[in-house]
Formats: sequence, C-alpha cells, structure tokens
Amino acid sequence: MKQLLDNADWLPTLAGALHFIQLPSMLLARRILGWDRDFARLSPIKRGIVLTIGGGILLCVLGLGLLVASSHGRLLQSPVGVGLCVFLSVFWAYRGAVQLFVYGSIWPASSRVAHHALSVLFIVLTLAYAAAALLGGTVA
Repeated sequence: MKQLLDNADWLPTLAGALHFIQLPSMLLARRILGWDRDFARLSPIKRGIVLTIGGGILLCVLGLGLLVASSHGRLLQSPVGVGLCVFLSVFWAYRGAVQLFVYGSIWPASSRVAHHALSVLFIVLTLAYAAAALLGGTVA
C-alpha cells in the first residue's frame, strides 16, 4: 500500500481513462432526455449555440482525458501537472455536485441508473484527481 501511495502517477492515468466511460452517456443524452423536440422549438441561432457549447464540453472532457491518460509517469513531476490535477478535482467536484443536488430530483425516472452511475463516476474522478494532487504534490 505504501508503494501505491509513494507513486501516485497511476491515479491521474486512471482518472484520465475514466473520462471516456461517460462518452456513451454524452452521446445518448440527446435521445434519453428528448432533446430533439426541445431543439426543434429553438431558433436556429439558439440551437447552434447549444450544440456548440455541448460540442465544446465534449471536446474538453475527452481532450483532457487523453492528455492526462497519455502523460503517465510525467504529470505529477511538475507543478503544472499537479495544478492540472487540482483544477480537474474542482471541475469534477462541481460536476458531481450538480449531478447529485440539481439533477437528482429532476432526472427522468426511466434512466435513474444512468444518474447514479454518473454520480459515482464524478465522485471517483474528484477523489482520484484530488489524491493525485495531494500525493503528487508531496512526492514531486
């Protein structure tokens, strides 16, 4: 156990790989939440803005996951890498809080399993990045 804690490089690698687990939910959200009928009511500019923001979120989540996962063994060797882990722990804590406390009461009953799975994923991401930053910050 001590060796795992002394070498925290595996934590951000694991967390980076976990970014990709949510890809199916990101792609299915449009269908599960019935966005097509809601999008149809929006003006073309508003629809374009929503799609651009959604695409940007998808690009950032996947890009950061790829960056972190591919930096195995190097990320925690620099203050910038440790800082990235701090940022990502705050980012995923915010996303997890929204999932639990905002979406929790309004999530469609037909897909409650997805809500719970995403909640667990965001908590794990938060804890993995926070632990990496704390342990990596003391080792680096």
